[in-house]
Parts: sequence; C-alpha cells; structure tokens
Amino acid sequence: MPIRRRRTSRLKLTRGASPASDDSSFPRAVPGEDYDRFARAMIWQGERWLRTQMSDEKTRAMDTHEARVMLRAAAVAELQRELHEQEERLLSELLQQRTDTAGRPGRVVPEIPSFLLGRTGS
Repeated sequence: MPIRRRRTSRLKLTRGASPASDDSSFPRAVPGEDYDRFARAMIWQGERWLRTQMSDEKTRAMDTHEARVMLRAAAVAELQRELHEQEERLLSELLQQRTDTAGRPGRVVPEIPSFLLGRTGS
C-alpha cells in the first residue's frame, strides 16, 4: 500500500503587498499594465528607491517641484529610457506621500509686489 504524503508548499502566502526583496532600484512597469496592480506590487520598492534618492540633506530641503524634476531625471537615467505612464504616476504618488508625511508644505517663498521692489528708503 503506497504511503500518501501531503505536499506542502515552502512559500508562505500572505495577503497584500509586502517587501519581498531589498531591491532599491526604480520599479519597472510593463507598458499597458494595470496601474493598481503595478502600484500594489511595487510600492515597497518605490519607497526604498525614494529613501535612497532623498538621503542627502540638500535633496530633503528641496520643494516638491524641484524634487520631482531631480527624481524623474534619476529614474530616467537608471532605466535608460523614458518613464511609462504607470511609473510617472507612481513617482507622483511617492512624492505626495513624502510631502504628507513630512508635515510641512515645502519651502515657502513670499511674493513681493513689484511696486515695493523699486522703492528705496524714504
């Protein structure tokens, strides 16, 4: 009589996305891929990539627009191609999370009206 063995999987299945590896490169998307699926799978990797890119004090002091330009350039250089739509959106969401968790709106520059700039002391 043959012995029946229960086949067990060595992979532990969990619900939701989790950090599966320590890959800190910019997440790559497939053109036309569903964004929600891509974001769920790659949000952890994107957060790690953002932390490595924003580790310098100078980059942390940048406002959101400057940070987006710098990070987009870094992602394009790393991927050696233009970003796909999903990658652009993920980058925007990562930056949004950064500003939300920072608790500050970014660098505030007051606007000085032009009629005050031309004045000298009275």
